[in-house]
Amino acid sequence: MAEHSNISSTAFDGTVAWTALPAHVQARVGAAAVELGVAMAISEHARMPACRAGDEAMERAGELLREAVVGYDGVPEGAWWAGTGDEASVFSIPSVLGMVCQACGCSQLDPCPGGCGWHSGDLCTACVPNAGIATAAPLRPGDVVVDGVVRPEPPMPVQPLGRRLGEIARAIDGIDQGGGDER
Repeated sequence: MAEHSNISSTAFDGTVAWTALPAHVQARVGAAAVELGVAMAISEHARMPACRAGDEAMERAGELLREAVVGYDGVPEGAWWAGTGDEASVFSIPSVLGMVCQACGCSQLDPCPGGCGWHSGDLCTACVPNAGIATAAPLRPGDVVVDGVVRPEPPMPVQPLGRRLGEIARAIDGIDQGGGDER
């Protein structure tokens, strides 16, 4: 029996959500994001006691940002999760992660501890043997995955060098003798 993942096959698109927010919410989100960015920089670059204050500011600014984004007049719940808050809930993971495995939650930026690749657009190779999750078919030869979307790889045009091979060789030989490209 196929297991159900709590990861949606559709990623959360922050750009779409941002454009739908009213101006006053955008201002609140922007201010909190700037505060968080500065706090992160202080935490990373400063020595004590500023580092300690930066760490605490990161915590507080992160809470403010979360409240501004998903608070009462922020991004509607339906944009990033569906369900009742129980095990049946499904979450749209932010698109900043790229591809996300529906079985284990690893991503392009956070692969499985033993390493993994992509079996399909939403299933990593580490989860293939014991994945009970209904998934897309494996990638066809020539397909690539770009930002979580499976696309056919365009064939590379072959341009034979033929007659130009001698010209290219002379140009390469001339580089060491001062006759090549001056940079």
